[in-house]
Order: sequence, then structure tokens, then C-alpha cells
Amino acid sequence: MSFSIKKSPQGLELKGHIDENAVFPAIEVVRAPLLLNFRQVTGINSLGVQRYLTFVDTWSGRPVEYHQISTPLIDAFMMLPALLGPEDNTAHMKSFQVPFSCKKCGESPFMLVQDSDLSVKDGLLVMPSRVCARCSTAMHAGDIAQDYLVFLEMGALRLESA
Repeated sequence: MSFSIKKSPQGLELKGHIDENAVFPAIEVVRAPLLLNFRQVTGINSLGVQRYLTFVDTWSGRPVEYHQISTPLIDAFMMLPALLGPEDNTAHMKSFQVPFSCKKCGESPFMLVQDSDLSVKDGLLVMPSRVCARCSTAMHAGDIAQDYLVFLEMGALRLESA
């Protein structure tokens, strides 16, 4: 799938695989804060990382929000935090996909979590529970939730209770 960006009332919607053919818009044509929706991004390769980091360099202190971050990008952000922006202007992760699991039926979907759904208790990130679509049992993110603490430490995840 080729990469594309579409402007919408909710910001820029990115779609496909970010690779060497990815073209990002000039930052001055985009409103502030810059809103990026990653719901339909299927992955990023090393050449796509280079292209994306060049785009990050154009932010120039503009506030940036990441929305509906897909799991391939969550993995990329964990491996390469520079994709979240410079230290003095890290993007704010507003919503992202988290793997949940149901102990009763074994269902394990990825589900969207909003930053406002999260809290920190005793130094641990607390994810919301979700209801299993198959058996109506409560599902939990489990230990994977603690992997997301790195985003809190980097300033990309901002919680009122943190």
C-alpha cells in the first residue's frame, strides 16, 4: 500500500506504509497545533524514518498532537523516540492502540485508548478495562501497560495525575 496524507477538519490523516516515497507537506500550510492521525499507518521502514525525521525538523516549536496511533508506530516510537519530535517539543500522544486480552475466551484485540483514560498509581501506568465483544467479560491490557511508561517519561504522554 502506498503512503498518502489527506487534510481533514481533524488535521492530517496519514495512510499506508511510510517509506522512501513518503512526501510530507510544508509545515506552514498546516494549522497549529499540528494534528496527525496515524490510524491507517501500516508501518514505517528505515528510509521512511529518514523522511519522517526531516518532517519533524520542520515543526519549529509548533505544538503537535498524535492521534489514533497504530501499533506499528507505537513499536517504532519505542525503538526510536526521535520520531516523537525534539526533546523541547515532543508530540503529545492523545490516543493510541493497546493490546487487550480476555482471560475467559482468549480474544486479544487492539483497542484505542485516550490519554484521558489513563492514570498513574504507585508508579505504575493504569490502563482502562474494556469489555470483550465475544463474551462480554472485562479485558485488561496486562503487563504491556508498563511499556507505555517510557512515553510518560519522555513527555509524550501527559496525564493530569502524573
